[in-house]
Amino acid sequence: SLEPTSPTDSPAPKMDYVKVLIAIKLDAFPSETGWMITDSEGNVIQSVSFYTYAGEGTIYEEVTLVADLNYKFTLLDSYGDGMSFSGHVFLFLGDKVDNTKILGYYERYNHGSFSYSYDIFFQAGNAGILTNVFPTSAPIIAASNTPSQMASNFPSLEPTSPTASPAPTKDKINILIEITLDYYPYATWWTIADSKGNIIQQVDAGVYLTPYATVYEEVTLDTNFNYTFTLHDSYLGMDGHVVLYLGDEVDVSKIIGYWDRYVHGPYSYSLNILFQAGEEGILTNVFPTSVPTTTVVPSFLPSSFPSLEPTSPTASPAPTR
Repeated sequence: SLEPTSPTDSPAPKMDYVKVLIAIKLDAFPSETGWMITDSEGNVIQSVSFYTYAGEGTIYEEVTLVADLNYKFTLLDSYGDGMSFSGHVFLFLGDKVDNTKILGYYERYNHGSFSYSYDIFFQAGNAGILTNVFPTSAPIIAASNTPSQMASNFPSLEPTSPTASPAPTKDKINILIEITLDYYPYATWWTIADSKGNIIQQVDAGVYLTPYATVYEEVTLDTNFNYTFTLHDSYLGMDGHVVLYLGDEVDVSKIIGYWDRYVHGPYSYSLNILFQAGEEGILTNVFPTSVPTTTVVPSFLPSSFPSLEPTSPTASPAPTR
């Protein structure tokens, strides 16, 4: 016969598989969180539906994927307000937490809020490992759902300085934060992050309880470094304002950042104020339109907010036309 025969000794090539560990830090509404992994053709490989998770904390899921193929991890929220507060997701190559093998991640502090879904594209192999990843939040590993081979805590991703060459001492400076709250003070919270996204200080939602109060917070930062003050609102923006002063007292000549609804307009869930913690970061010609009614004032602060409007010099009147 001249018909070609199919070779019997050429089976389909064997595919290699790898494990991927998913770490999800849930927020205050864990039942709203779901997720799925799809391949490049849109086929769902694995998923977790809404109302599966209950209780705040970090949960871990392990999936097996074909090595070196591209996938999409989709984080889902049934309510449509995304993952609030300090929620985050990390994808690790392998079956344990390993900061040198992060394939993808989502952090609200770095990536902002989302509505119903957020996509993380990744490759399931060594070629997909990300470099220079410095997440601002670390998952707390719960013993009840943590494999025995995992570390008991989330190691820092910050590079360690060699012990023989300690980093030089940095000068510090105080920053005073003034926040005039609205009718829903408990919905307001904030963070300060450095240029790498590391959270330096934060106040969580539910801390402020007095409507329309003006509160003051003092933080100590490295001098002349750049930072981001993020004003968060768990409801839909704040009617009020924020002023950042260089130093530990209200001084309108030392404003390094501010947000005023009447000047900058409303925001939704978060708003960023970029500033430099030093003399070079002082803003000029800052004239906010609203004056806070101060109800919470430390002893070193004046009882009223001084006007930022420039005064006309009395010694140099304008020439007569």
